[in-house]
Amino acid sequence: MITVPLVFIGWALSTVLLPFLFVAAFLVDGWRAIRSRATPVAWRLVAILLIYLTSEVIAGVGVLLSWVRSGFGKNRIRLVRLSYRLQLGWGNLLWDSARVIFRLRIEIEGLELARPGPILILSRHASIIDNLLPSQLFSRAHGMTLRYVIKRELLMDPALDIVGSWLPNHFVDREAKDPGAEIEALRRLGSGLTENDGLLIFPEGSRFTKEKQQRALTSLAIRNPGFHRQVAGLLHLMPPRPGGALALLEASSADVVLVAHRGLDGFAQIKDIWAGGMVGKLVRVRMTRVPFREIPEGRGPRTEWLFKVWQEMDDWISSLDQEPMPTDG
Repeated sequence: MITVPLVFIGWALSTVLLPFLFVAAFLVDGWRAIRSRATPVAWRLVAILLIYLTSEVIAGVGVLLSWVRSGFGKNRIRLVRLSYRLQLGWGNLLWDSARVIFRLRIEIEGLELARPGPILILSRHASIIDNLLPSQLFSRAHGMTLRYVIKRELLMDPALDIVGSWLPNHFVDREAKDPGAEIEALRRLGSGLTENDGLLIFPEGSRFTKEKQQRALTSLAIRNPGFHRQVAGLLHLMPPRPGGALALLEASSADVVLVAHRGLDGFAQIKDIWAGGMVGKLVRVRMTRVPFREIPEGRGPRTEWLFKVWQEMDDWISSLDQEPMPTDG
């Protein structure tokens, strides 16, 4: 009742004002180029805003049509199938738009490891756009259906709120008074996965910043010095929070696919995008697969294993830092 009307109103206003917004953006870009030779980004931000609002409007219409086509929601199987299609189309539009507008180039290592399921996907989380990456790697490239573990705050997005709630996802309350209930919800989510299913979680629990990383490492050093020593050298990642990943491993007995990436960090915040470093960026992605039989048994050994692979992911990103980051200008 609140977010859907706001999105439609925002889309209508931005469409009417589009010529003025672009003129203003080009003037700002021109002034910044003369003043400091800055990369033009203002027009890109206007374009991304309009495309985001358009994607939400399309999703809103798609939600209504899906509900009607599924017998006003009574045919649950059909509603879920249509919702997966709508979710993928929404993600594709946003991803492709960002890739074209910012002239991103993508290199992927290990894409063939996505299938078969069931799989548990553990991904790095470093920006406001990398939550779209798994749908490209698994759903778009391989036709897999994904279940998501994502933060509850994203329910403010109407498309994620409605479609995401129709699908088997879990919106985590990171301030829950009863963490045990959240873990139990994850166990339920991880059960019943098939060879066409994947389940995604961002083990860090939040988007990376240096400040968050230091707070997380300090807290870990107090709670468990032994585990802290395993990840004290992290440079690009935050230490994983093992509870969610361990609960999903217990429930699914699935292979794990680790998704590391470098190059999307410039999308962390609007101020990073404004700096212009994302334009023409090469995005490197590495996928590695660990069979379930190779993952140790028990909470302690599995936590050690999780911290170990997280440090290896960080080391891979650090090795790329020693290479020049090519751009296309």
